Amino acid sequence: DEMLEPGNRLLLGMVRRFDEWVAASGVKVKEVELHVVSKEHKYAGTFDAVGTLPGSRALVLFDWKTSAGIYPDMELQLAAYAQAYKEQTGIEIKKGVIVLVGKDKPSHRLIVKEYKLGNRPIKAILKRLEDFRKYSVQRKEPNEGVRTSV
Repeated sequence: DEMLEPGNRLLLGMVRRFDEWVAASGVKVKEVELHVVSKEHKYAGTFDAVGTLPGSRALVLFDWKTSAGIYPDMELQLAAYAQAYKEQTGIEIKKGVIVLVGKDKPSHRLIVKEYKLGNRPIKAILKRLEDFRKYSVQRKEPNEGVRTSV
């Protein structure tokens, strides 16, 4: 570890902390780095994984974060991913999990938050998307070639 650059040591510590959580949690990851597109609502994004929690066969959407905290908008982001995933696969995902690994050394705090992905968060993100598009048109900004991503 001492031979690594400081930034790489930080990253290595974060990855180790995440690996410890995966091993202890019993999470089974099925697919990683999934790019999804909602043709119906015209947005796209990439989320980190789909898998299962211990004792359940139901698929769960996972997103790994390294930000300073877990924010309310992250629930909406999970809901948007779940909607696009359903459009592409026909499989409805009803639960999302944010796993945040902090940059604080040496412990790299880990926070896990589960979300129920029902109608409320998907309606909220679609309303925001509609407002964004309306605002862009009012400002007479061209939307052509602009990718709306979550």
